[in-house]
Amino acid sequence: MMKKILLAGLFLGCISCDSLVFDDSPTAPPLEVYDAFVEELKTKNPFLQYLSVDVDSLFEANRRLIKKKKTGQQLIASIDEILIVIKDAHTVLVYDEADRNAYINYSEWLDLYPENRLSDISHYFDSYTNNKNGSIQYGRLLNTNIGYISINRMPFREFRKKIRSYNDMDGVIIDLRSAYTKHYISIHDYDIGAGIVKMLSDSSRTYLYKRTKLSSGDSDFSNWQQMRPSIPDNHKQEFSNPIVVLTNRQTKDAAELLTAGLKKVPTVTVIGDTTAGFIGNPDFTHLSGVWYMQVSNEEFKLPDNYQDSSHRFRGIPPDSIVHINPDDAASGIDTILEAAIEVLSP
Repeated sequence: MMKKILLAGLFLGCISCDSLVFDDSPTAPPLEVYDAFVEELKTKNPFLQYLSVDVDSLFEANRRLIKKKKTGQQLIASIDEILIVIKDAHTVLVYDEADRNAYINYSEWLDLYPENRLSDISHYFDSYTNNKNGSIQYGRLLNTNIGYISINRMPFREFRKKIRSYNDMDGVIIDLRSAYTKHYISIHDYDIGAGIVKMLSDSSRTYLYKRTKLSSGDSDFSNWQQMRPSIPDNHKQEFSNPIVVLTNRQTKDAAELLTAGLKKVPTVTVIGDTTAGFIGNPDFTHLSGVWYMQVSNEEFKLPDNYQDSSHRFRGIPPDSIVHINPDDAASGIDTILEAAIEVLSP
């Protein structure tokens, strides 16, 4: 039986609804856009199988509303409701491809958990370099022989150069907290994650399984494929000293792939919180008029439960759960970073 969804505050649920402006002569009929959206969703989205609601009834109920009202506002309201039910951060409706701030997506996940990250951790460093956003990109921690790298859109070559320069250190902290890209994930992001896993691995280990949705059939998927680094016989591990990876519930996309791969390396410890649970490889598709859609047709699971048909991937758990409580945050104490320093200190 379909779960009743309350739509109080519809437009508060999406980040950029206010930027979606509809004139009296839309470039495509709302119902046409909606039908194309639903067809793409049913064909590509791998998570509909896990929902406890009757998705066909959900789709049909919203179709009737759009057919009756014939407005862009109703189209947005209906798709917003559907995305909240699906809870998939990779499915995005875009109005006007040129204006990438005009979109509808599932963003509520950002508010469900504590961030477990401080905006300023400079007092923990002896020296550091900021990125373009003013956040610390890498540095040496105060009174230690420990390096620090924040990988959030960090170029692969820059990471490789920096990790090589840390070979004389006792260990390195790789901070993946809140490392995610909002939309328009490219395969390049995942190639970087896989490349870093290979660079830091001592041998080839399966760290994820993935499969592809092939059609609108609920069970029409490709076979599961192992994800593991291809390690040649002459492979040299770029950094063999201990590594601590920091994660939170906003560690998403390629950063989760990287977390899964590094967690399999014996010298790596993951500290913080479970990751977001949103690994995907989104595809950008034209629907109708100026309407576009992003949706991932790939499903990822961890090796220990990928064959469990009832299990939906919910993130990668850390080796050690550490949170930052409000009092510590107010005092500038990053308990997650401090736990990592303790692990790496001789």
